[in-house]
Amino acid sequence: FHVIRAGTKALPQFLWAVLSMPRLLYAAQGAFTGSSGHQRVPASFLEQLEIPLPPVNVQSRLIAELDAARAERDRALAEAECLLTTFESWAIKQMGLLPPKADDRKVYAIKRSAAGVRIDPFYHSPEFIEIERTIHAVSHAPLGSLVQFSSETWNRKVGIPAHRDRGFWFIVTGHSGAT
Repeated sequence: FHVIRAGTKALPQFLWAVLSMPRLLYAAQGAFTGSSGHQRVPASFLEQLEIPLPPVNVQSRLIAELDAARAERDRALAEAECLLTTFESWAIKQMGLLPPKADDRKVYAIKRSAAGVRIDPFYHSPEFIEIERTIHAVSHAPLGSLVQFSSETWNRKVGIPAHRDRGFWFIVTGHSGAT
């Protein structure tokens, strides 16, 4: 890594903002030296890098505007997170799926005849049994009757919008997030 100390013509926060711009970072990747895992930007790239240099008072104003925009973004993200968190509990209540009562038992027993083909402990936990009972108490259907399973793969470099345009919505099962 390189240590950069601002002189008198540029504010440190301004330099940080400029040097953190995605386009500049992309350009820096093109100048990497070294092998995979040990790649670095050569000092000569940084020394010869042409950056905009407005007067210090303009730099100060730009930094203030950037800080205000970041604060607004953080506020909006916190609000969105709150909405998503409360939406889940609201949706569960709307579907009539009330959460099971707390059961702090660490040990429970089941009859072998009641186990059927599944003998894993989680499946027979009182909490899971209560969730299954709750689901069966409301209108429900197997997932296979609602969707078509696809062997299509998703190229992360293409991104989500291309698939949405084609009507290809997917669920990332490893992250339990729907898109």
